[in-house]
Amino acid sequence: MARERASLFSAIERRFPWDSDVHRQLRERTYEVCCAYLEAGLGDTNAEQRLCEKGAYGFPEQMAEVLAAQLLLSARLRPIRRPAAPDFLLEHEDRRIWIEVVCPRPEGVPAEWINPPELPFATYFPWPSILLRWTHGLLEKTRKLVGNSDRQVEGYLQKGVVSSNDIYVVAINGRQLRGAFRQLNGISGYPFAVEAAFGVGPLEVVFDRETLQRKSSGLSQRDFQSKESGRPVPVKVFADPTCREVSAIWAMDIDESVLIGGYVDCCVVHNPNAANRLPVGLLPAQTEYVATRVADGYDLKEVAGQLAEGASIGMTSTYPPPGLLP
Repeated sequence: MARERASLFSAIERRFPWDSDVHRQLRERTYEVCCAYLEAGLGDTNAEQRLCEKGAYGFPEQMAEVLAAQLLLSARLRPIRRPAAPDFLLEHEDRRIWIEVVCPRPEGVPAEWINPPELPFATYFPWPSILLRWTHGLLEKTRKLVGNSDRQVEGYLQKGVVSSNDIYVVAINGRQLRGAFRQLNGISGYPFAVEAAFGVGPLEVVFDRETLQRKSSGLSQRDFQSKESGRPVPVKVFADPTCREVSAIWAMDIDESVLIGGYVDCCVVHNPNAANRLPVGLLPAQTEYVATRVADGYDLKEVAGQLAEGASIGMTSTYPPPGLLP
């Protein structure tokens, strides 16, 4: 079969060189979806170049955008690309919804976690370093929206690309932070996105110093997580008033396997302090987290998302679905 984008197909072959029916199907499907994404104008001008990179990061980072677009299309939403703007624009019920995608690199995450040795092996869960990468991705994309006054850098709001009435969602794909298994959830049992947004920490038990009797137990609360350098990084991002322009986090841990029926693992975490709220149930996710303010913090509720009925999103056999692209 003739390849219109031979360099792209060769790059995908390098990523999945194994000779099996599953991997042949994966190569074909990945190529098909990437070509349609590029031809629809949903990528930046360097999108194909990024997909063809031989390095460790270009392909997964660009593929995170491709897969986010595919998820949106599968949910019968209409992603649009605008120049010098967040990655995708949705127009829904007379509102504009911007989606900015980030796929954090595993900087600071132990190599033995990212590339575990052959079985049997034992390792530990490096949740602090993984949480820092989720938090960094969220803060980085928040700054792209609101700018950085200390460095005199304008964001999308100051440039007039995103208006004060628009909804802004940060989509974070943790695929580069996983070890041997998908890892959407952190040490608390909640998704890393919840931990980064609300400062939810590991289980703790509090004892009375004098009687040694247990006083309380439950999930801990933290405002900061220390980096190896000792510098504290905020991990209660949604409590920061400067982050009220971020409407929600669309969190996921997905790769190309979803294109051939693999499991889609994603959730939406809504910002209770958002200036503009994202409608619950709009984005594809198994679960959504909705918080309301209470006297001592937030009451966090988990509600079923639109993917709750099944583990697989049921990707369409043709890309994109007829009539969905502008």
